[in-house]
Amino acid sequence: MLEPFADEQLAAFVSQMPPFAVGDVVAMREGVDQRARQRPRGPEMHAVSDLRIGGVAARLYRPVAGHTPLVVYLHGGGWTIGSLETHDRVCRRLADGSGAAVLAIDYRLAPEHPWPASVDDTVSALRWVASGPPELGGVPDAVAVAGDSAGGTLAALACLRLREEDPAALPDLQVLLYANADLTGAQPSMREKAAGWGLDAEAVRFFNSQWVPDRAR
Repeated sequence: MLEPFADEQLAAFVSQMPPFAVGDVVAMREGVDQRARQRPRGPEMHAVSDLRIGGVAARLYRPVAGHTPLVVYLHGGGWTIGSLETHDRVCRRLADGSGAAVLAIDYRLAPEHPWPASVDDTVSALRWVASGPPELGGVPDAVAVAGDSAGGTLAALACLRLREEDPAALPDLQVLLYANADLTGAQPSMREKAAGWGLDAEAVRFFNSQWVPDRAR
């Protein structure tokens, strides 16, 4: 186990993480897909349905029948890897633990679809939710947008855009789980914790370059 971690479960988790095959997007995608298939299935839901928001796939998890709050969820993965399948267990656990429905968005990935494609998809999803579509049974009781890592970045950027363009579509709550909010890599942690903590700075820079190839942006 890694000594720097005070939490034993976190240390065990990081020690078992396979290294990222940085530079090989296909291999990384296959790796996370395989690990997702090996994990135990999450809690059973009242209903799980696949749907589309425009051209983007999504999955709706309903832990109970009836009208509930809704969490729009954006998965992590450096805007480059990850899918509905890799975060299926996470979304099930979130729905089960909160009692809210969870709408997972399979936003477009880089490098095939660099910024701002994934932000556009997130904004479209939040606007769709605010329109009260029949798939949701109307406007939810309350709406949160949440995401881990790259997904948290998308949640933040989508809210910033909606604040300017369409305030009526803003969610009631924003939950950012270790979001990457600085693509410049200028913060001290990118140097002091650059390696050995589960996600190396080299990998972060690679993901950033896939999503926003033009460093001037």
